[in-house]
Amino acid sequence: MGLLFKLMVLLRVGLGLAISIEMYDFLDHQASLAQIAYCINGKGGLRRGPDSELIFPSQLDTSVDANETLGEQRRYTLETIIDPGSGYVLVDHLCCTIHLVFRGSKTQDDWLSDASFLPSKFEPIVLKESAWKEVWGYPLASAAVGLMSPSQALAKWSEVFEEGFWVHTGFFATVERILPVVLGAVVKAQVNNHGYTVEVTGHSMGGAVALLCAIEFDLVGMQVGVTTFSAPRTFSPKLARFVDSRFVHRRVVHGGDIVPYVPPRPIYGHSGTEMYVAKKGLPHAASDVAVRGGGGEAQNAEAQDADNEDELVESTGIGEQLLHRIKKALGSAEHSNLLRQLSQCARL
Repeated sequence: MGLLFKLMVLLRVGLGLAISIEMYDFLDHQASLAQIAYCINGKGGLRRGPDSELIFPSQLDTSVDANETLGEQRRYTLETIIDPGSGYVLVDHLCCTIHLVFRGSKTQDDWLSDASFLPSKFEPIVLKESAWKEVWGYPLASAAVGLMSPSQALAKWSEVFEEGFWVHTGFFATVERILPVVLGAVVKAQVNNHGYTVEVTGHSMGGAVALLCAIEFDLVGMQVGVTTFSAPRTFSPKLARFVDSRFVHRRVVHGGDIVPYVPPRPIYGHSGTEMYVAKKGLPHAASDVAVRGGGGEAQNAEAQDADNEDELVESTGIGEQLLHRIKKALGSAEHSNLLRQLSQCARL
C-alpha cells in the first residue's frame, strides 16, 4: 500500500488534482476517529462496554457506527483509553485495523507549555531496555507479533541515530510518559487480532504525539501508517526525511491555520504528503482537498506558504506575541474544521 500510495501522490501532484473519493473516505474515517477522541472525558462520552464494545453519545456526528455488527461480532471493540484522557486504541474488525488515536491538548495552556520551540536530541525510547519493563506482555507478547527486542533494534539503528536528529522537547516528553502504556495496548491488540494493520491518528498536538509514537513503533519492526490533522512541526528536517523513508504519513492541513507553520523553520520541518484544504467552513468534499506534495514540505507547497510564514514571523516575532497568536489559532475554525469538526465532542 505504501508504494502504491506514493505513486498515486506523485501522479496527482503532477496533475494538480484533488484527492480521490477513496482517499477522501479514508481521511473522513480518520477524522471521525480523531473527533471521537474529544469525547473521552465528557459526561456520557466515550467508554468501553462489558464486552469491550464502543459506547459514545448516540447523537455524535461521525462515520463510526458503534452498533455496527459483522454477523454476531461487533465491528468495533475498544481496547483501552489512554490516561489521562489523551486518546484510545480501537480495533476495527471489518478493515482489520488497529487504530491508535490522540486528541489535542485538553487546554490551550497545555499546548503552549510545550511550545517553547526548543529542540533536543532524539533518543528513541524503544531502544532502551528500561522502557519495556512496563509494556504489556514483554518480552513474550512483543516477540509473538514479530517485534524486535531493544537490543536488536539498537544494533540495527545505533549508527543511524549517532548522526543526530532533533525533536520538539515538549512533544517528546509527552511520548516518553505514555509510550509504555500505548505500546503495550497496541501489542495486546495485535496478539488478539493477528495480522491486523496499525494506523495512528491525531489532531493538533495529538498529531505530533501520533507521529512520534509511530516512529518508535517502526523502529522495532511494526508496520504503521499515520494520518495527522492540523499538526505542528515536530522534528528537524533531517528526521522528517528519515520518516518519509520509513512509512506513509498523510498530513491534512487548512490554508487558514497557522499551527502547521510552527515551530519555525529551518530548525523544524514536516514529513509526509500534504493534503491541503482551502475552503472556509464545513462541509469539505473530496474536491476541496488538494494534494500539494509528498516528501514533507515539498517545494511546490513550501513556495506557496513562504509568504504566509514570513508574514507570521515578521508580524509577531518569536516570543510572547507568536505564542498569543498560536493560542488564538487553536480555537479557530480553520484549526478545528478539517472534513469534520474535530476539537470537541460535536453533535448533530
